[in-house]
Amino acid sequence: MARFIIALFPTPVALAMVSRKRSTEQIVSFILAGLLTIMCLLYGARATAGMA
Repeated sequence: MARFIIALFPTPVALAMVSRKRSTEQIVSFILAGLLTIMCLLYGARATAGMA
């Protein structure tokens, strides 16, 4: 798991640089919340691509 965490470390820094304006921050938050909702629905429907 550590190698995945290290590889994803620059992501919050990049998101912080992108969302300097309040409107951009709201757009990014809305997109991320939507993606999380979709992923939760797919997980609840057991659409895990054979990983389970």
